[in-house]
Parts: sequence; structure tokens; C-alpha cells
Amino acid sequence: MPKETSMKTRFLAVLLCAMILAASALAQTRRGALSGRALDAAGAVLQGARIELTPSGRSAASDGQGQFSVSDLAPGNYTVTVSYVGFTAFKKEVAVAADSLPA
Repeated sequence: MPKETSMKTRFLAVLLCAMILAASALAQTRRGALSGRALDAAGAVLQGARIELTPSGRSAASDGQGQFSVSDLAPGNYTVTVSYVGFTAFKKEVAVAADSLPA
């Protein structure tokens, strides 16, 4: 086998390995997101409600329409707690999947 062909083969093999490793690294960094709307029992918007995710410790505040979004979350299970002055805190268990997007 000529030396030039051998070098090309080695280069292609190294390039292929690098591409496989890069794809593996990208797959490990897939993140998810959680979004929703904070409303009271009557359906009224809770503007400025605090939304906290446990165990991540990430939090958000609802906007003027009661909507909130938390992105860049590791896939897994979370407890979402919604707090608002004058109301009892609301808690719910949710699962965040990789590549989930805010609605």
C-alpha cells in the first residue's frame, strides 16, 4: 500500500472517530424546558407569581398573562411550586424530557 494512501486512510479514521465523539457529546447535552400559566381556582391570571423547580432551584415569575417559562433544564422529574401572595402554594410533580420546548 503506498504511503500516501495509508496516511489518507488514517486521517479518515481519525476524522470518523472525532465525528462519533462529537455526536456523543451533543447527545449528552440535550436539555428540556417547562412552561405554563399561573391561574387561580376561578381562572384569573396570577401576574408575578413565583414558580420554583425543585431540586434544581431554578425559578421564574409569571408575566402579565400569567405565563412563565424555564429553559435549559436537565431531563428528569421536578416538583413545581407556584407561590402568590394571599394564596396557598400549589405543588405539582412534572417530568421534563430532553428537547422539550416551551409552549
